[in-house]
Amino acid sequence: MYPLQYRSSDLRPRSRRVPAFSLIELLTVIAVVALLASLVFVGAGKVRNTAMKSRAGANMRQVGVAVLTFANEHTGTLPGPSGLGLVPYYDASRPYPRNTELAACIAPYLSASTGSTDNGRVYVEELICPAASTMVDGSDGSLPPPYFVQNYTLAIPRGRIFGAQQYGNTDATNGWMLSRIQELGNDANIWMITNLDQKLPSDMPSANSGQVRSSGWFSRLPEEPVWGDTRLRLYLDGHVAEVPRDADP
Repeated sequence: MYPLQYRSSDLRPRSRRVPAFSLIELLTVIAVVALLASLVFVGAGKVRNTAMKSRAGANMRQVGVAVLTFANEHTGTLPGPSGLGLVPYYDASRPYPRNTELAACIAPYLSASTGSTDNGRVYVEELICPAASTMVDGSDGSLPPPYFVQNYTLAIPRGRIFGAQQYGNTDATNGWMLSRIQELGNDANIWMITNLDQKLPSDMPSANSGQVRSSGWFSRLPEEPVWGDTRLRLYLDGHVAEVPRDADP
């Protein structure tokens, strides 16, 4: 028997090749992950926007019910007088329900809870637009601007459906009789309130837009419509519709 013989090459450890990604493969994976992440982000943004719009529409419908209930209990007279821009609060120390804000007139007819500040100011949640409120800077403690504007384009004195507050004006008006507004057309075609932003006057050039631009709160409004190319409108029959930003007044 001959002894086993080994070659020196047999005694060397055999190297094992460890599989690894190439640079091109790594870049491909990163690109795919980035694409998926962007799709998720865009999808989440659309879902969030849809949810906010649905909530805003529901709030506006509640406002419509409150307005019509108020009119029913006040001999057919709509709430008012009110400001052109419908601020989402009122001062509880002021006379109620006349000579005050729309918020004060409709608050008793809304089921949503209201919160008050230390100075007696009461906020009505249904008059707060969930999208616009995220665009307003209140870090300085200033009061929020109105998120909605009352219809000021009607063929009636001063054109305002909820009348006009009296700031030293002898031609100030209260809320109009519902029957008087109904003489102007079908309830489903006459809007009561709509979203407020800095582009509203230019989008409705046939309306008396100077009233909006000259208001003290105009510069604090969102620069663009909060819903992109549309706005929400609450109509006299209580329904809410999404209309193009350049829809007729």
